[in-house]
Parts: sequence; structure tokens; C-alpha cells
Amino acid sequence: MPFALRALRAGAGLLYPTVMSVGVGATGTVVNLALAVWIMRPWHLSRITLPVGLLLIAILVVFPVLYFVLGGRYGVTRAALGIYEAARPAVVDLVLAQVMETRQPPTRTDDIPKAVKWLMKVILNIGGVGDRLADALVEIDQHAQPANVIVGAMLDDLLIEKLVEPARNAIFYTAIANAVAIAGMAMARS
Repeated sequence: MPFALRALRAGAGLLYPTVMSVGVGATGTVVNLALAVWIMRPWHLSRITLPVGLLLIAILVVFPVLYFVLGGRYGVTRAALGIYEAARPAVVDLVLAQVMETRQPPTRTDDIPKAVKWLMKVILNIGGVGDRLADALVEIDQHAQPANVIVGAMLDDLLIEKLVEPARNAIFYTAIANAVAIAGMAMARS
């Protein structure tokens, strides 16, 4: 693969988390600013109590920062999932080779890109997946099912379950906490 194409792919991999971070962060910031202005109208500084002031700081500073950070985290997990999906056959073969290493001599992995090797190490460390795969291989031997199909399905589920869903859920939980803070500010203000 030409160097320019690899560089373009790497740049696209970095662009997605950035776009997600900016998109989620900007949306959260604009919504928070609009709601804070609406709740605090008319502006009388003497009517801002300490609890309202703290909630206002949380709504205008803390939650937007959280949205940018969590949006970036979600973007990174989605980019990692995209890398996995693009290199899925190589990752599945590499994971199988690593798990079965005790059964046969080690396989040569010099031709596999470093990003794929790194992703494979992360996958094997998530939630004890190496142990889960070893157990699955025992079942594969007993039932004579193709190892690549089963391991690929397990990796698909694992990446979605352990990487993408928690990152997405963190944004939802932050939005719920943000809504509670806005409701609290509105109640304290009235």
C-alpha cells in the first residue's frame, strides 16, 4: 500500500475522534448556554445564590468539558472499531494464533501492521478475552465448528460490548446528569 494512502487512512482515523469530540461538545455547550440564559432571565446578579451559581458553573463549564472529552472517547472507540472491521480477518487470525500458541509453534507476524498488533493486544486484555477464547477453542474442538467464525463473532460482540457501548453510555449518563443540574437550577431560581 502506498505511503500516501496509509497516511490518509491514519489521518482519517484521527479525524473521526476529533469530529465526534467537537460535535458532541459543541452541541452540549450550545444547549447548556441556551437553557442557562433562558432560566436566568432576567439577569439580576443579586438573585444568584451560591447553589445557583455553582450549578451555573457546572452547566456552563464542567458539562461542556465532559461532553468534549466523552465525545472524543466515543470517537476513538468508533475509530478502533473501524480499524478492527477493516482488518477483521487478520485480527481474528492473529488472535487465534496467540490463543493457540500453547498448542503449536508460534506463527510469524512480521507482515501484520503494528496498529493491528496493538489492537489485538488490547482485545486480548479486555475482560479476560484470552481466557474466554481458550474456553471457546475447547468447545470448538468438541463440536468441530470453524474457529474463525466463532472467534470472529466473539470479538465483534466483545468490541461492541466493552468499548463502544460504555463510551456511548457515558455520554447519555452525562446528559442525564446535565438535565438534572438544569432542572435543579430552574427550581432553585424560581
